[in-house]
Amino acid sequence: MISDDLSKVLHDRATRGEALSDEEQLQLERWYADQDKLESDILATTPEEKTIDSQADSVQSAWNRIRTELEQEKGRIYEQIGHYPPPIAACDQQFNHLLDQQKQILQELARLNEAENESLSAGEPLKVVDHFIRSSPYSAILIFS
Repeated sequence: MISDDLSKVLHDRATRGEALSDEEQLQLERWYADQDKLESDILATTPEEKTIDSQADSVQSAWNRIRTELEQEKGRIYEQIGHYPPPIAACDQQFNHLLDQQKQILQELARLNEAENESLSAGEPLKVVDHFIRSSPYSAILIFS
């Protein structure tokens, strides 16, 4: 089993269209399978399987993990903005893109807070978590590790 950090690097490379070696592709596919199982385990709870308290713990744990991933993405964007070189005439497209990403991640964190609050009173709070993950523009990084 490879580390989550290496798996995320392979995922990033693959989603950017970079070619992976056969071994890297196999590692990535195994990691995807592991992530799918973890997500299924989290989302496949029924009232018979868990008490209300343990379900609440699972929901809070899921929100915490989502928040951590989004906060890490926010940090990555802020770091790129902070290290961006002074403007060069006609070359500020990338900087404007970073500013758009900054705005989008802040909006997604606000949406996370709303969804988390909604899940507190929802009959099936894990469905709220699942809907958030599936509708997020950051769903690729919200694969639980």
